[in-house]
Amino acid sequence: CDAGSTFHHDPADHRTPWSCELVSGSGDSAASMPAHSPDRKEPGGHWLNGMKATHFWDCEAGDCDSSILRPFERKKAVLAPANAPTDPAEHGGSVYGEKLWMTGAMSDALSRWMGPNLLGYDDRYAGKCGGCGQCVLVRNPHSNHPDWTVVVMKKVRCHPDNPKCSGNQMTIDFAVPSFDHLQYSLANRCGAQWSEYTFLTREQSGTCGAMHKPAHCDCTKIPDSTPEQKMMRRGCELFKQWDWHHGTPEGLEYKKVECPQRMIDRFSGPGGFGGNGAIEFVEESAAVEAAAGSPGGTLSRFLMPAVTAGGLTILGAGLLLAARRGQGRPGRPAASELELLECEGSS
Repeated sequence: CDAGSTFHHDPADHRTPWSCELVSGSGDSAASMPAHSPDRKEPGGHWLNGMKATHFWDCEAGDCDSSILRPFERKKAVLAPANAPTDPAEHGGSVYGEKLWMTGAMSDALSRWMGPNLLGYDDRYAGKCGGCGQCVLVRNPHSNHPDWTVVVMKKVRCHPDNPKCSGNQMTIDFAVPSFDHLQYSLANRCGAQWSEYTFLTREQSGTCGAMHKPAHCDCTKIPDSTPEQKMMRRGCELFKQWDWHHGTPEGLEYKKVECPQRMIDRFSGPGGFGGNGAIEFVEESAAVEAAAGSPGGTLSRFLMPAVTAGGLTILGAGLLLAARRGQGRPGRPAASELELLECEGSS
């Protein structure tokens, strides 16, 4: 197909519309192409390489979100379901041709490169790590879909105590339900009775965390009895489809992009978070009454924050791969003094 071809002698009134879109082997030209938003943009810039990646889901909300809790209460700092991977086509379409929207914990070097805080912070965060609410476009050559692009928003700090996040390393710890490595996760509060409703039990949060190949994950181990759980199971399934060759890839390619507005909007709706916490779906079923036995204590049907200072998680074969600033770690400041730690190398 030559995109520069002309119609020559074909009369204008009789021309058949055509394009040089790739046609799949099945004959469906659009089957593998993401639905595009009317706000379609070109990402621009050159692809950089050398990014490292891991995955987690410890039910601790991110540093970027924790700052909006007023007052700060650790029991309410629950990772919101909207942080799970989602398909842009289900929310108005992709902006850059991306296949997924995801969130994660970023290293300090990556955070500084991404820019200043945009979402989930207050004035006390000025001059700190930055990157909250900023996005990068990522693709993984070490997957069965190396051409897929994924927009990832920073929600958590990947602490420099983590060997994968120290110094100038560009690292993302991707938030994926069922992919916490329970053997090494020091911050996992899923199903804890002292916590507000976490939507998953500890076991459910880590069903697939230790697997070498994410595609082997059985996402049906995540219940689907509530809208929040459906959202998380769907996110698990979408991540599987990306089909990483293993759970700790290196050499990912990335470039900075503006976060799609519809992606941002998801976090202020059901399954997202607000100043009072994780925003829950309004249900007419008897699930509310049955919630007393749900993971993480009672299922309160009101807004409660979805923010955390995600703790320390170690992913992979004995490696520390996801050290996030944990709310239970020694030396954590009191709620009244809560603020992000200085970025490594900052003054």
